[in-house]
Amino acid sequence: MIAITFSGNQSIIIPNGAQVVSDPIYYQLEAQSVTVDLYTERGQQGFYITSHPGSRTTSWYSYSFGNYVLRVVVIVCDSITDGRGSDTDGNDRWPDLVLQRMQENPFTANIAVLNQAAGGNRILYDGLGPNGLGRIDRDILVQSGIKYIMIFEGVNDIGTAPATPAAQQMVSDRLIQASQHIIARVHTFGLPIFAATITPFGAPNDTIKPYSDPLREQTRVRINDWIMKSGAFDGVIDFASIVANPTNPTQLNPAYNSGDFLHPNLGGMRRLRARSRESSLSGLRWA
Repeated sequence: MIAITFSGNQSIIIPNGAQVVSDPIYYQLEAQSVTVDLYTERGQQGFYITSHPGSRTTSWYSYSFGNYVLRVVVIVCDSITDGRGSDTDGNDRWPDLVLQRMQENPFTANIAVLNQAAGGNRILYDGLGPNGLGRIDRDILVQSGIKYIMIFEGVNDIGTAPATPAAQQMVSDRLIQASQHIIARVHTFGLPIFAATITPFGAPNDTIKPYSDPLREQTRVRINDWIMKSGAFDGVIDFASIVANPTNPTQLNPAYNSGDFLHPNLGGMRRLRARSRESSLSGLRWA
């Protein structure tokens, strides 16, 4: 066991909302083998520390921050990447599966995957956590070792906007504008940014999946068309087509549907991993 110090001191008082960084520690470990335990003297009282409704794990980091010596690809997304539809404590979200495959390749074994997904997250508005635009500095730019960024988000913006022509036109325009802003911010730091197309969320009726609506589907198609054809991103990954129903691309392939018509199941996670390997992320080994 190694004791952590802060400027040589064994303790530190952290004001509300502040962040602190410990002194460096030198410890040999293997990839995917580290566990961090936190002890609070009086335990968690109410929700003053944190809570994790819908978590895919029974243990988690309250907060982690380190001086990484590895190159890092950070993924900003929502519950599809946070792991809804994966196995609890299985570490089989699609980014986990990508990392496992990268660890098997000597060209990518020194690249870490930082999963910054947040269930229910939106780009334009706060919801379950701060909006995607507000997360760029905190969740990407201030992290150590970041060399590549991937954005796979927008479904909750589309799904929570009213299903009217005016509202869907507005959310479509604003998502494109927000994406352009994110790209500009990231490029200012000389970093490449990738994007993935929004996967289908159509259902037989809106009782099964409230997001399901023809106008929202039009918005999804328009955003995906912009992602694929605009050339704004340094690379794109077409997740939508790989998990779509071949006979009805507005819906997930039944083989990859977790049951809610929005989140892929484990088979779908494996398909997302395969597409990641086939497309833009495969180029990371040369970067």
